[in-house]
Amino acid sequence: MNIVALVLLALAAIILFRAIKIVPQGREFTVEWFGRYTRTLKPGIAFLTPFVEGVGRRVNMMEQVLDVPQQDVITKDNVSVRVDGIVFIQVMDAAQAAYRVDNLTFAITQLSQTNLRTVVGSMDLDEVLSQRDQINTRLLSTIDHATNPWGVKVTRIEIKDLVPPPDITNAMARQMKAAGSRWRKAGRHHPRRRRQAGRHSGSRRPPGSGLSRRRSPRARGRSRSQGHRHGVGRHRQG
Repeated sequence: MNIVALVLLALAAIILFRAIKIVPQGREFTVEWFGRYTRTLKPGIAFLTPFVEGVGRRVNMMEQVLDVPQQDVITKDNVSVRVDGIVFIQVMDAAQAAYRVDNLTFAITQLSQTNLRTVVGSMDLDEVLSQRDQINTRLLSTIDHATNPWGVKVTRIEIKDLVPPPDITNAMARQMKAAGSRWRKAGRHHPRRRRQAGRHSGSRRPPGSGLSRRRSPRARGRSRSQGHRHGVGRHRQG
């Protein structure tokens, strides 16, 4: 009897374990009936039919970040640049993401690499360096449309790094340096600056030419004595 009771208890525990499923937040489980998809379990507790139904795929429904590996891309003007990026995705339909594509993250990564080569290869180097926002917009529209049948929403895609060849980088640095030196020379020889410099130099008075020159003590004494004499003469006349 004890053996039978233990067997029954073990069987009941197995049935409960297979019948009760707890889905964590941010996840969804697909349910299969003898290998065929039937429904999707939302976060929380759920009950399955033991030995008949089972959990098929556990799908992450949170937003995910995928790295697009670095690759060499030839632009429209035959310049090779190294470019990589990141893609932000979110699964909207667990069943489509589980059964429409075998490896979802690998498929999106390869799709991003291919479209990145296509978009960058259709532009000149100057456009690639100055129009990153336009590249991101074109990539987002294309990849989001391609992943829609997989139940995935591409929320954002960004070019992380874009490196031109070393010779192009050095030439750009020399060009910027030359442009800066030309601008400084043009500023020195500008006519307006010459006039301003002439005004400032003409407005300066040479030392010793000021009107408020200090007088010597002897000259101050003479002026005081003359003022006193004029005052006495006026008093006598009065």
